[in-house]
Amino acid sequence: MRKVLMLVGVVAALAIPATAIGVDLHAPHVGLGCSDGGTFHFVAPGGNATSRLTVDFSGGGDVVALAPTKVTGGNAHWTIDASGTIVTASATNVDKLVLSDFTCDEKKGDPPPDPK
Repeated sequence: MRKVLMLVGVVAALAIPATAIGVDLHAPHVGLGCSDGGTFHFVAPGGNATSRLTVDFSGGGDVVALAPTKVTGGNAHWTIDASGTIVTASATNVDKLVLSDFTCDEKKGDPPPDPK
């Protein structure tokens, strides 16, 4: 019985750090986005080349396990084009994940009327 309890304890101890590797997007940034598409810049302090970003956008075009666009000064950066709002986002091997900024594409309206 002791061996079983010890084995359960070891498995639990190993499982806790494995699930703590992923970090969710800073809560106030969920729901931000661009219905007609835009460019999103995510930053993760404590990130490195092994960090991976996963984002679920309401407009589709989800991003899964994307390597950083660049890593500078202990921060991982991702710049991606997508449409819709951020439903969820997370990153692995980072201390925190924030949406640094985003720029929406210009909405294409109706063309001007023909002067003829």
